[in-house]
Amino acid sequence: MRSEVIHEMRPILKLVMSFLIVVTLAACGAKPQGPVSLEEVEGPLVWGTATSVMRVRHLWFAGQPDEAGLEAAKEAGVTVVLDLRESSEREWDESEVVERLGLGYRNIGIPKQGPFPETSFAEIEAFIKANPDERILLHCSSGNRAAAWFTTHLVQTHGMSFPDALIIGRRTGVTSPVIVEKIAQYVGEEPPSDSAGVAPPPATDSTSRETLRARAAQIFGALPVEASSESNPITEAKLRLGRMLYYESRLSKNHDVSCNSCHALDRFGVDNEPTSPGHRGQRGNRNSPTVYNAALHVAQFWDGCAADVEEQAKGPVLNPVEMALADAQDAVAVLKSIPGYVAFFQNAFLEDSDPVTFDNMARAIGAFERRLVTPSRFDAFVTGDDSALSDTELDGLEAFLDVGCTTCHMGPPVGGLLYQKLGLVHFYETEDTGRHSITGSDADRYFFKVPSLRNVVKTAPYFHDGSIEKLEDAVRLMAWHQLGRELSDADAEAIVTFLGSLTGQVDPGLIARPEMPASGPQTPQPDPS
Repeated sequence: MRSEVIHEMRPILKLVMSFLIVVTLAACGAKPQGPVSLEEVEGPLVWGTATSVMRVRHLWFAGQPDEAGLEAAKEAGVTVVLDLRESSEREWDESEVVERLGLGYRNIGIPKQGPFPETSFAEIEAFIKANPDERILLHCSSGNRAAAWFTTHLVQTHGMSFPDALIIGRRTGVTSPVIVEKIAQYVGEEPPSDSAGVAPPPATDSTSRETLRARAAQIFGALPVEASSESNPITEAKLRLGRMLYYESRLSKNHDVSCNSCHALDRFGVDNEPTSPGHRGQRGNRNSPTVYNAALHVAQFWDGCAADVEEQAKGPVLNPVEMALADAQDAVAVLKSIPGYVAFFQNAFLEDSDPVTFDNMARAIGAFERRLVTPSRFDAFVTGDDSALSDTELDGLEAFLDVGCTTCHMGPPVGGLLYQKLGLVHFYETEDTGRHSITGSDADRYFFKVPSLRNVVKTAPYFHDGSIEKLEDAVRLMAWHQLGRELSDADAEAIVTFLGSLTGQVDPGLIARPEMPASGPQTPQPDPS
C-alpha cells in the first residue's frame, strides 16, 4: 500500500509552503525493511498556524489550524474536519468557519493527560475506515499528541515497524520522551534506548551511505546555482552594478557603512558580532544574518518584514541606525551625482527611460545576492560523491536527521523556509517578540524565521540577538527548547561535526571588491551628524 506523508511544517501565516513529503510504504500488513523512503510531491499548501501537517492517502493531519488553515484545507480537497481536541483546549471554535466552508465536522476529544486513550484512538480509526471516500482533516491543539496518534496509525493500520514509524513521528511532532514511551506501550514495543529514538545503522558501509544519501536528498533537495526570480532576471550588467552597490558606502550618511559592513562577503556574509554597528556606531537589537543563500529563503530579516532580497536591500539604506539616509530621493540623488553609476544603470536597465531609481538600486543588489549561493561538500555527497564526507560527518548527518533537526531546518538552504516559535516545547526567555512586532497578531508572538545552517560554523554568534557564542551551545539549546530533547555529548558533537560540512564556496571573482566609480562634483560629502 502506498501512503503519503507531508513532512512537518511549523506555523507560516498565509505563506505558501511546497515542501510536501511522501512516505512510501510496503504492501498492506507488511513491515518495510530499513529506513522509510521519502520523495517530494507536487503542489503548494497554505496552512495558517498549524503546528504540523501530514497526509496519508485521503487523510490530512495537522496541529490546530487557524481560519486560513481551514480555508487552505478546503482548497486542498478536504471534505471533513475531525477535531481531536477536548472542549477545554479549544483556543477558538471553528464550527462557524467549518459551516461556512461547507465541510463536515466531528469531534473526538483526546485527553491531554493520563494514559493513552485506547477508546479514542479506536474511534478515530473506525471513523476513517467508515469514510473511505472522504478527504479528512484531523487536528489537535498539541503537536505531540497529534503526531503520537499518527505514529500509532502507521504501525497499526499500515503495518510499519515501530522504529520506522517513530522516525516519521519525530519528524512530524513527537518530541517528548514520555510520549515515546506511551506510544511504545500502546503498540506493544520496547521504547528505543538511544537519544535519537531509533538506533542508527552504521553510516560507513555502502548500503547505509546510499540510504543516508537518499534520506538527505529527499529532505534537503538540490542546491540551485542561483536563486532565480521571474520579476528580477539576473543579467551580467545587473550583477556588475549590484556588486558595486553592495560595497557602496556613499549610500550611507557618513560614507562609512555599506551592505558589506554588516554582511562581509569575505567572512561568510556576516561580521561575527552580536549586533552590528551602523551610523555613528549605533547598534540595532538583532544579529545580522548571513547574506549567503538568503535569496532562497521564504522572506528576509528575522521577522520576515521584507518579502525578498530586493525589498530587503532598501531597508538598511533608510534605517537611521544603519546607513541613515533620509529617504529614497536622497539615495537616488547620490547615485545620479556619480557619473559612472548613471552609465552602469543605463546599461543594466535598458528599457527604462529614467533607470537610476531606488527600485532599480534594489533590483541590482538583489540580482547580485541571488548569485551568492554556496555549494559545499555536503552537496557533493548528496549528488553521489562518497568521499565528500568523513565517517564522523556522516554519523553527524544521521544524528541531525534522527534527532529531528529537520523539523525546521529543511530544503536546499537547510532552513530559512518557515517561521518557528522560539521556545516551542520549553519556554525561551527573550524580550524580542519576533514576527509579532510586524503582524501584531498574538499567534506570531516569539516567532522568528528559521535561520539557514549553511556556513553556520563560520557565522557565530548565534540566535536572533547574537547571544550564543558557541555552536555546540546553540545546538543543545535548540534541541531542548524546540524539540524537548537533551542531547548526549556524542550526539551534540556529531551534529556540530556534520554542520561543518555545510561550509561552502563562492566564486572569488563574484565577491571581490570592485573598482568603484569616482564621485562627481555634486556628490554629497560625508555627514557624521
